[in-house]
Amino acid sequence: VSLWLFGALLVVLKVAQLLNGTSWFAVLLPVWFGNVVIAALQVKLVANVVSCFTGGRILSLDAYRRIQTSRRPSDMALLPVSITEDLTHLVIRGTAAVILSVPALLLFTISEVLLCAHLETGRPGLWCCVAPALVLQVVAVIQYVLIKADTWRSGAVHALGLLLTISVVRRAALEARGASELTPWPLALAPLWALNVLFLQLIVSVL
Repeated sequence: VSLWLFGALLVVLKVAQLLNGTSWFAVLLPVWFGNVVIAALQVKLVANVVSCFTGGRILSLDAYRRIQTSRRPSDMALLPVSITEDLTHLVIRGTAAVILSVPALLLFTISEVLLCAHLETGRPGLWCCVAPALVLQVVAVIQYVLIKADTWRSGAVHALGLLLTISVVRRAALEARGASELTPWPLALAPLWALNVLFLQLIVSVL
């Protein structure tokens, strides 16, 4: 997350023309390093879950409580990599989500690389740059509509994120073509303001 925030800071400095001698590829390097770290954590988590299921580390509740109170070195080493039988379905569901996030991270990284190429050379077009991210966002919205396993806030976040991407890219593409009538940026960013209100409402409800 620190790498992503540092990358966002560099993007702001680049847009503010304080890093004119730096290419966009160099500016986004911290973001890509952050992506690599996340991918490595995802692989490590999946590997730990696989070893847990294949190494006989799924314990009954009584056995798990017994090694919790044990002071033997073997039990203390086994505890962090063991789960109880009643938690296996949650672990499987969480692992499936992690596995699905790997191609999602790859699609976002592809969009970032294409966008850098566009900012450096003007090619490919903006819609082509965001196509991988748009595919991911559309799939997320369709998944919510079909399954509806999450809360309404989850569906709203997916829908607003998709609308934000379309609105911003449309506004930027029209400006690049020199269109005379352009949507004001505050209006183009309306889905972002809605997302802010949604998260603020969630924070207030939690408090």
